[in-house]
Amino acid sequence: MEIKPLAQLLEDMLYEANDDGLEVCLAEAVLAASEEHVLRAEYLQRYSRALLSITEHRGAPWFNGKRGEPGFPEWLKLECASCWSDAAGVIYVGLSSTGGLLRLLGGGRPHPVRREAITLLPSAG
Repeated sequence: MEIKPLAQLLEDMLYEANDDGLEVCLAEAVLAASEEHVLRAEYLQRYSRALLSITEHRGAPWFNGKRGEPGFPEWLKLECASCWSDAAGVIYVGLSSTGGLLRLLGGGRPHPVRREAITLLPSAG
């Protein structure tokens, strides 16, 4: 079994995704009130390591911040995220805490295709 860098895994997801993208849970924990501070600190470290790993392969992200900050992709349902973009779409990694769970998520979302921009040329024959 080939072990791929996280950036490559997310890029592969980008090319397999439909218009809504694909997302994978990289880590998940139950958010217990008694351990919330420690757990959040651990997941911030995991997020930082994932960010560094992807940055080594893709360079600096075009966005790195929290929901509500200028440039945060409106389609992302995360609290904070880092995003890298290229001609095919966006790969990202970020944190989410919903339903009593703390998650480190990664994914890929293709750029939308503008169907009206696609033209068919007559055949040469």
